[in-house]
Amino acid sequence: MLDERDFLEALQLAEEMGHARTLTYGLENYRRLAKSSDPAVQQELQRLRGVRDAWVKVENEEGLGSLLNLDHLLVLKHADYGIISTTEIENARRHSDKTKSQVSVSAA
Repeated sequence: MLDERDFLEALQLAEEMGHARTLTYGLENYRRLAKSSDPAVQQELQRLRGVRDAWVKVENEEGLGSLLNLDHLLVLKHADYGIISTTEIENARRHSDKTKSQVSVSAA
């Protein structure tokens, strides 16, 4: 049987992948976690909600998938299998390039 840690690890994996949709889905549907009496679980959920809220703002501006971690093995596999669309991959590349150029400008 899955326990709270399993659900929490699934949410953390979505964060590692930069997959805002999965993170949002998990936070909305893993209702057992929201009822957890473990303070550490509640603290992590609060942190992940903050991540989700920030990511939703970015994806609303940059497009779905713009925060995908293009170096993450599962992102690459999901893209190969068509689970992650080419549009999402393009959005992630564009956002990554934009972020890199902003860092270069601010470093200069």
